[in-house]
Amino acid sequence: MGYDITFHPFSRKEYKFFVEAVVENPDDFKKQLEYIHSDQGERDFLAQNVYGHVKRFKEEVLSGTVEYEKTIGLVSGAILGYLHPYWYSRGGLLTELLNEEECRKFFARISGIIDERNKPVFDKARNFITGNYSSGGFIPHQNITPLKEFLTKDSSKEIVDKYIGNTNIESLLKALEYCETHGLDLLEVSDIYVPFTGETSTYPENFRASHLENIDNFKNDSMKSELT
Repeated sequence: MGYDITFHPFSRKEYKFFVEAVVENPDDFKKQLEYIHSDQGERDFLAQNVYGHVKRFKEEVLSGTVEYEKTIGLVSGAILGYLHPYWYSRGGLLTELLNEEECRKFFARISGIIDERNKPVFDKARNFITGNYSSGGFIPHQNITPLKEFLTKDSSKEIVDKYIGNTNIESLLKALEYCETHGLDLLEVSDIYVPFTGETSTYPENFRASHLENIDNFKNDSMKSELT
């Protein structure tokens, strides 16, 4: 089975409220549901299929019985898809760039943006795709422009073709451009949206893909309320 990769922009403020706060207190996500979407059906879906798993996932991650990437990391991606447009790549893993020493400087640990009291959970993140249904690489906002510039250099074409692919690079570049425009970080996730089967655990209205001819659409179709 291949990978259906999506690239998810987000702000630090959003991550702390919609993800980290619920990992810290997994029985309390009522306020997050109120902010993330106005439709009760979407809130119910998130409560049952996304936020409702966080308590068990946290316990299992801390005990070492499951991978962070396939539990808390995957849930994070599902939540972020409700907040901003996200871009699709069939295969073309961003974290494959970690095979090249010159690319490693663009990545960071997600635990670096987490409060100290919550680091025991987020320190478990390995920050690369570990298989299907997994979170992956984290690119902090200060590295978005340098990564975009690297990927568009003529001298990087061989690396881009090898790891991202010429059918995926434009989608990734649009995700980076969106982050650049809004000062956002980026998280890579696999298989939370599988377009050709319709399988999804996130918000499909924000999906951007070359085959839909909408990767230039930077309109945020989220129904979230702005955090104050």
